[in-house]
Amino acid sequence: MGRLWWRFLRAIGARRYSWDLQFAAGYRHHTSCSPHTLRMVGELCRGSVLLEHGCAEGHLPRALPPGTFCRYRGWDISSVAVARARLGAPPHCTFDTADMATWQGDCHDAALIVLEECLYYLRPAEARRFLVRCFRNLAPDGRILVILHDARKHAAPATLCRRVCRIHDETLIGSRLYLTLGPP
Repeated sequence: MGRLWWRFLRAIGARRYSWDLQFAAGYRHHTSCSPHTLRMVGELCRGSVLLEHGCAEGHLPRALPPGTFCRYRGWDISSVAVARARLGAPPHCTFDTADMATWQGDCHDAALIVLEECLYYLRPAEARRFLVRCFRNLAPDGRILVILHDARKHAAPATLCRRVCRIHDETLIGSRLYLTLGPP
């Protein structure tokens, strides 16, 4: 099985199954976070509540220095990835299965929501609704950090963010784009 098969499954509405297959096959395995990502998360979270969508196997909270967050919640569409993330999870970390397209949120006090390499899997209308739901889960001074590893290839989600949200910071490092968002 390859990329075309997984894309076909997502296209016919079998998103979760597609991602489970990819993680089970080892196709979606990575173990490192960029130093810039770690620095930005530390600066934006400031020891408070950290949420992450598209958490995969839970590498972000494991890579962060102690004290970066007081509580972490990670969601991924793949139950295979979430099961792996739960193995040896750091203290104060929980991982759950959720589809961003239907996630409603129940936190309301997040200092930071991280969306790394996941926003472009939603259709534009789904992404817009998802961002609005994310804003409802932020603390009053909270932020959303969108990370796109290829800014040119994924220009559409960046444009959507610029239209729907207030941009607090936009940084391009190589081809990787970091957008720090606040409510409109």
